[in-house]
Amino acid sequence: MRVVLIVIVVLAFIRCSVEENGRIMDIENPAGADSEASNLFQDEEGELYLSWIEMLPDSSDGLYVSRLKSDAFKEKYLVASGNDWFVNWADFPSFAKFENQDTYVVSWLQKSAKGTYDYDIHVAISKGDLQSWNHTFILNQDGIDAEHGFLSLHPEGNEMAAVWLDGRNTKVDFGAMMLRYARFDSDGSITHEEELDYRICDCCQTDFTIFDDTKYVVYRDRSMEEYRDNVIKIGRDSTWSKPIQLDTIHWKTSSCPVNGPAIASSENYLATLSYMQNEQDFQVGLNIYDRKRMRMDTSIILNDSLSLGRFDIKFSGDQTLVIIWMEYEQEQNYVMHGSYDISTHNLDKSKLWKMDERRKSGFPRMVVDSEYCYINYTQVTEDEFRVSTKRVVLN
Repeated sequence: MRVVLIVIVVLAFIRCSVEENGRIMDIENPAGADSEASNLFQDEEGELYLSWIEMLPDSSDGLYVSRLKSDAFKEKYLVASGNDWFVNWADFPSFAKFENQDTYVVSWLQKSAKGTYDYDIHVAISKGDLQSWNHTFILNQDGIDAEHGFLSLHPEGNEMAAVWLDGRNTKVDFGAMMLRYARFDSDGSITHEEELDYRICDCCQTDFTIFDDTKYVVYRDRSMEEYRDNVIKIGRDSTWSKPIQLDTIHWKTSSCPVNGPAIASSENYLATLSYMQNEQDFQVGLNIYDRKRMRMDTSIILNDSLSLGRFDIKFSGDQTLVIIWMEYEQEQNYVMHGSYDISTHNLDKSKLWKMDERRKSGFPRMVVDSEYCYINYTQVTEDEFRVSTKRVVLN
């Protein structure tokens, strides 16, 4: 009895230590060495999923997925593999699930020709489990050897909606990267496709959310004068708004910042993150809107020192935002965590852990539940790179 009591006390102390004194816990995942380009996804039931790309023994690339069970990602399932993939630190696979269906969607980039940036968006669909991926197709239907990527997915009714960067026009004189939108069903049949913007930034991420049958798409635009501003387009029924600028700063640059905006929605609010340059300072800006009136309520800068961006944002409830981004302090790069209360306008910021600033470390991805946020990234050392998952106790 005494031994049992001691064990109970020790376990209670460990739990207290983790949740009260140490906010961060490593979460087991099955990603091996030479793994990268990870993503996290949370479905409507709160189930958490992990996807990543890993080099296989024959030096080809494999796309894996896993589901969180008992605070660990243990089993991994191979979706697809190939030796002609385009694996990129900033353009990672997307993962989604059809609404009210046990049907999953995951994507990867596969070369279409010998050109460095000639690749297509390949999509696989699994019905019922994560083990059988029988429906595969190419999302971009143009058949042109050009760049296609930076995909965002979101369920829309009984279908899946997709937004991506499409480079078909770059193969034409003076053509530019465009933004396209499409929907497809659970069999992989594309039911609708259209152009949203004929000229946008070349290699910045898109983001996409839907609430009350209204679509909100954020991306980095590109003017003829090379202003690359963060914008939002709003879609209702078959009509889309013109691009609406998210920031007051116009950023003129001849090169792509490789940091697209992010968006999250709740019952009453929209929140966006933007990466921009103001004079010599690189800033991460948070904008909060009254969703029903699309009126900006709050606009603040999150970082106090140099930031690489690479952020993510989620709502926890209707009025609490959870945010992560990268920021330097004393010449060290950190993953930063912020919690913003819309009702009180209070922002709590904290450093989570040091993170290698090299591109190989990728973009941290995050999902949030009522107690924790789960964060995924690529841990880079001198010997290897490997996908890592951590759980952080919310404030």
